[in-house]
Amino acid sequence: MLGNPRFLFLDEPASGVDPSGVLAFRDILSDLKQRGVTIVLNSHQLDQLERVCDRVAYIEAGAIRHIENLRSAEIGRRVLLVRWLVTEATPPADGVSAITTGVGATALEVAPGRGRLAVVDDTQAAALLRALSEGGYPVVEAAPESGRLERLFRKEEPS
Repeated sequence: MLGNPRFLFLDEPASGVDPSGVLAFRDILSDLKQRGVTIVLNSHQLDQLERVCDRVAYIEAGAIRHIENLRSAEIGRRVLLVRWLVTEATPPADGVSAITTGVGATALEVAPGRGRLAVVDDTQAAALLRALSEGGYPVVEAAPESGRLERLFRKEEPS
């Protein structure tokens, strides 16, 4: 990465790296992307690809089978799967959309006790989770949506 490259080719760069190293590596990739470096990354760690890549090409038998644009589906946003505790005191689920909009996020799907919510970044995700909890929706779980790329290995048609 010396000499400010315009292109960077990486083969399984996070393979065997501990969790703190993976986080540091993601920060490095993010910085490089912001500086305009084109990064070509080969990896079998689909969850990591979903977190750092804008586009993914699935190659089978030496041919590109499909190109997946990971950022266009949610207009550059990341999707969180959020679950909250439902009790007699929990407000109706339709109030989640207003809270989500209030922090600049987007409610994609909302049902009692759960939702698919789109955020721009980790800061907005933290603000959203705090606002939900303060709004009467005690969050018990929040995780990034994953698995979009798995269907390519299952021979499913891309959506």
